[in-house]
Amino acid sequence: MTRVVHALCLLIICASPAAAQDVAAENPALAERLAAAAQETLRTRDAGEPSWRASAALLRAATRLAPAEPRFARLLTEAVARIGDDQATIDALSEYRRLVPSDQSAQIEQIDLYLRVMETADAKLNYLRRVSESTDVFAPIRAHAAFRLAEVLGERSEMQASDEALALALKLDPLNLDALAMSYARLPSDASPELRVAALLALLRSNPAQAQVAAVLARELAGVGLFKASLHWYNTAFGVYRRTGMLPSPRELIDYAAQAYIAGELEGAETLLGSLLGAQPENIEAWLLRLIVARGSGDKEATERVGNQAATAIANRLAEIRRAAGDEAATTQPLEPAPAEAQWPEPAATLERVKAAAVDRPELLEAFADAALSAAWFKLYFEEKPNEAQPWIEVLRGLLIEGSQTLARLEGWAFLLSDKRDEARVKLSAAADTDPLAALGMLRLTPSEGEHQAGAEAAAQELLAQNGSGLTGATIVEALAFRGIKPAAGEAAAPVTAELEKFPATFTRILDAPGGFYSLRVEPVKVSHQFAEPILLRVTIQNTSELDLTLGADGIIRPDLWVDAQLRGVATQPFPGVAFDRLGGPVVLPAKQSASQVIRANQGELSAFLATNPTALFQLAFTVMTNPIRVGEHVGPAPAGQRITSARLVERRGTPFNPPLIQQQALAALSNGPATEKIRQLELVTTFAQLAAVQENPDEQAKAALASLREVVRRGAADGDPHVRAYAMYCSAILAPDAERPAAIEALAAEPLWSARLLAVLLAHARGGAEQTVARLAESDPDELVQAYAAAVSAIPSATTQPAAQPAAPERTPGQ
Repeated sequence: MTRVVHALCLLIICASPAAAQDVAAENPALAERLAAAAQETLRTRDAGEPSWRASAALLRAATRLAPAEPRFARLLTEAVARIGDDQATIDALSEYRRLVPSDQSAQIEQIDLYLRVMETADAKLNYLRRVSESTDVFAPIRAHAAFRLAEVLGERSEMQASDEALALALKLDPLNLDALAMSYARLPSDASPELRVAALLALLRSNPAQAQVAAVLARELAGVGLFKASLHWYNTAFGVYRRTGMLPSPRELIDYAAQAYIAGELEGAETLLGSLLGAQPENIEAWLLRLIVARGSGDKEATERVGNQAATAIANRLAEIRRAAGDEAATTQPLEPAPAEAQWPEPAATLERVKAAAVDRPELLEAFADAALSAAWFKLYFEEKPNEAQPWIEVLRGLLIEGSQTLARLEGWAFLLSDKRDEARVKLSAAADTDPLAALGMLRLTPSEGEHQAGAEAAAQELLAQNGSGLTGATIVEALAFRGIKPAAGEAAAPVTAELEKFPATFTRILDAPGGFYSLRVEPVKVSHQFAEPILLRVTIQNTSELDLTLGADGIIRPDLWVDAQLRGVATQPFPGVAFDRLGGPVVLPAKQSASQVIRANQGELSAFLATNPTALFQLAFTVMTNPIRVGEHVGPAPAGQRITSARLVERRGTPFNPPLIQQQALAALSNGPATEKIRQLELVTTFAQLAAVQENPDEQAKAALASLREVVRRGAADGDPHVRAYAMYCSAILAPDAERPAAIEALAAEPLWSARLLAVLLAHARGGAEQTVARLAESDPDELVQAYAAAVSAIPSATTQPAAQPAAPERTPGQ
C-alpha cells in the first residue's frame, strides 16, 4: 500500500448534512492520519509557504477532530507561526494552553504575539505590567514580561523605570538570557573589569554554549592578567565552535592564538594561525603574530621564512591598493614557498597615486593608512630598521590627525632604535598612557638593573597585566621576555577572580558530558503494535544536578527532539530522522525535576516501509537526540546534547496474507467493532488489495482474493458510522483504476461533510490531477478550513505536490 493509503486513508466522512450534525466531534484515528499527512507535506526540502499553509489546514482539521490531543495542537501552533499569521497563532496557542497550561514556552510565545498585534506603547505597557506583577503567573513568565517592559520603557527613554523592570526580570528569573544580555549591554563604557566579567559569567551560567560570549570573557580575563583562566574560556568557546560547525571571527582566532602563545603553548598557537592564514592569507595581523610565535620557538629557519612571508603579505596589501588606485603594473607575490625578499613599493609615490584615486574612492586612503602603519611597525619592531621605517612614518604624517598617539609611538620607536634616547622619551611619553606599545618603548628606555630594577619590573608586570590579550599582549610578552619577566596577574585580577569563583566550577562540563547534569529517557508508550497503529514514544528529561538548567530556544537544553529508528534482528536497517518534535514545558528545569512529552515515531520513510510490508514482524529501536545540529550532511548532538536509545524494543506485528481470514476479521470489526478498529481493518484490507493488484498474470485464486478484499471495502461503504462509510469510499477510490480516480475525487468534493471535501483535495494532492475540482473548492467551499487547504494545495509548485514521496508497492506476490 502506498504511503498515502497508510497515512491518509481515514480522511473521508460521507454523510448527509443532518447526519453530519450527529457525528461525534472526536475521531482520534482520523485526526492521527490528518496530522501525519500534515507532517508529510513538509518533508520535501523545498517546502515553502504554500506547504506550510497546507500543513496548517490539515492540523486544524486534526484538532477539530481530536480537541483533547495536545500533540496536534502543538504542531498546529508551529505551523501557523511559520506562516506568519499572528492572530491564527494566538488562537492556536490559546487552545494548546488550554490543554497544557504548564507549557511556559507557549506562554512566552503568546505574550510576544499579543505585543506584536498591539498598536500603542501604552497598551503594551499596561499589559506587561499586569503580567509581570501577577502572582498567579509562573515566575519565568513574569520575568519575560518584565524584560519586555524594560524594552518598551527603554524605547520611550524612560531609563530609570526600564532599569527597574530589568531588575525585576532578573530577580524573578536570574537565568533569563534576554534580560542578562540587556544588563550587559547597559554597562557603562568605563565599567570595572569585575562588573563586565560578572555580567559575562551570568550569561554563560544561563547557557555556556555561547561561543562568542565565552570568547569575550576570555579576552576580558587576559586583559587583567588571568592568562590561565583566559585560555580555559577560549578553549570552551572554540570547543563550541567546532561542535556546531560555526566559524569564529578572525579576531577571535588571533586572540585565541595569542593567548596560547602567552601560555607557552606555541604548537597550539601555530596550528590556529595556520588554519586562519590558510583561509585568509592576506591577514597581516595573523602573520605578525605567527612571526612572534616562530621567534618564540627558537627555530631560526622558521623565523626567517615566516618573517619573509609577513613582509610579503604587507607588500601584497600595498600592491593591491596601488592596483585599485589605477597602477596596473602593481603585482603581488606568492606566499608559498616563502619569497627570498618582499618587493616593497616606494611610500611617497604610492601615497600620491592613492590620493589621486581617493577623489572617487575615499576608502582607498584609509586602507593605505592601515597598510602603511603595518609597514612602519614591521620595519621598526620586527626588523629594527628605523631608516627603512622612516619613509613610511613620513607618509603617515599626512594621513593621521595632528597629535596622533600612534604617530608619536612610531616616531618614538624610530628614535629609540636610532639611539636618540631623549627624543624617544619625549615622543613615547606623550603616548604611553593610552598606547601600550608606546609604554613598551618607555620600558626599553628604563635601565633594568641597579636602583631602577625593581621599578622597571613592577612597571613591566603592570603593563602585561593590563594588556595581556591579542597581538598587543603577545608583543609585550615577547619584548619583556629578555628581562626575564613572565606574565602575571595585575591588581585588577583579585576582584575578577572573586567573580570567577562564584561560577559553578564544573558547569562547563555539561557541554561535553551532559549526562552528568541531566538524563534523557525514551520509552515506548506500548511495546506491541498492529498494522497502521501510531507508535508513540515518551521522552523524558530529568535534571539530575543541583543546578537549574535553562530549557528553550536559547537554553542550554534546546526543545528540539530528533528521532532515528533502526530495524533490529536478522536484517538491520537504519531510518534516520524519522521524526522531529519540540519539547514543551518549563523554560527553567529546576534541580532534580523533569519534563516529558509524547511524540509519534513512525513517520517519514519508516512509516512508508511499515505500510508497504504488512506481513512481516519488525522489531524497532528508537534513538532520541537533544540539541540536534546538522553539520554538512551529518546530524549529531550539539554541545550539551545527548543521544539515547530506548531500552525496550518496539514490535510491529505482521499480518499473514490470508484473504479469507482477513475478510472475516474485517467484517467482524465492521459489524460490532469500535470506529477506530473498523478504520484500521479497512486500511489493512486496502493495503493487501493493492499488493494483490500488482501481481503479474494472477491466477483464479489471486483474482478471488482481490475480489474478496474489494467486497470488504464495498461493505464498509454501507456502515452505520458515517466516518467509516466515508473511509470506505475513499479506499474504493484508491483501488479504482487511474482513469476512474478523477470522478472519485469529484464525488468526494460533492459530499456535504467538510472532512470528505478535505479528503478530495488531499487525494488530488497525493495523486495529481483534478485541478479544476481543487480550484473550485479553493474559491467557494463553505467551510473555511477546506477552502484554505484547497487554496494552499493549488499554490504548491507541481514538483512538490505530493504530501510525501510515494513508495511503490512491492513488486512481489503477497506473502512472499
